[in-house]
Amino acid sequence: MPDEEFIEYMRKIKDTLTANRLAVVIATCNQIEYLNNLLESIKNNSQHPETVVVISSGINIDKVIGKYNQVVNIIHEHVNINSQSFQKNIGLEKIRTNHEFVLFLDDYFTLEDDFFARCFFKFKNLSEEVVGLGLKISNFKPEPITFPKLRLTIHNSSKKAGHVTKSGIGVGYQENKNEIQTAWLNALSIWRTYIFNEFKFAKITSRYSAIEDLIFSYPIGKKCKLIYSIDLTVHMQNREIAHDSYFYRAFYTNLHRRYFINKYSEFSKNLFYINIVFFISYHFLKLNHKLHRNYFRGNLTSLLYLIFFEIFNFFKLIDDDWLINQ
Repeated sequence: MPDEEFIEYMRKIKDTLTANRLAVVIATCNQIEYLNNLLESIKNNSQHPETVVVISSGINIDKVIGKYNQVVNIIHEHVNINSQSFQKNIGLEKIRTNHEFVLFLDDYFTLEDDFFARCFFKFKNLSEEVVGLGLKISNFKPEPITFPKLRLTIHNSSKKAGHVTKSGIGVGYQENKNEIQTAWLNALSIWRTYIFNEFKFAKITSRYSAIEDLIFSYPIGKKCKLIYSIDLTVHMQNREIAHDSYFYRAFYTNLHRRYFINKYSEFSKNLFYINIVFFISYHFLKLNHKLHRNYFRGNLTSLLYLIFFEIFNFFKLIDDDWLINQ
């Protein structure tokens, strides 16, 4: 984004009240400190979104909401189901129809003071063809890719950023230095709200909402234009991830990806299972590390569940939705 254009835009709107038409939806669970930091960064922005919707599960967050709802228009609802997809769908129901855009934020991000001003500037120049914007994480640290040639061979990765491989894996785009069109967007994204008249987040009730962003955004990318915008950046807070959670990440990612690839003929079930075997083998070689032990257990357990699914699904005793409700 040319900074001189943005500065001129800020000068023109400095003393002008404008309807910004933007809503923010935050799904949160048991992360009071992160959520407080995020809401503080929203409060400190030079411009505010019209509405911030917080859908919480787990512990009570009323005190945190109370600190900010006099400055920022916050709508808060507590639910008993801890599911990103479920919480986002509830959040969307709270947004008035006159919002043109909705921004989804995870609670562990924070925003620069001019973030929303930059959003509104971006909207002013955004092509009508674009329905989704992926945001850039300023402190993103890519993980090194091991066995790159093998991964390319089994469609575990791709040299094309923002692509979805034939095994159903969404390739990241955060390392890209230029704005690009993508086939999918991760959870950190902005959408034109009219798209939700046709598309909704899957009704995932699993303990871990793995790849819910891929399941949601890929069919939109098949019909409409999605881009990764390097102009809009957020900061990821330092967070500790419990090693045990990697078991659930591996387990639910595989179940949900099997659900995902069954919906589209361009994906390969054989390549999907080859990738699971690859992950099991890779993490087996590193069992001396707790993280890899949990990944190994998660992938192996998911394979056993998937064998059960394939048998019962073949005889039409269970359907695909079973995979996203475990």
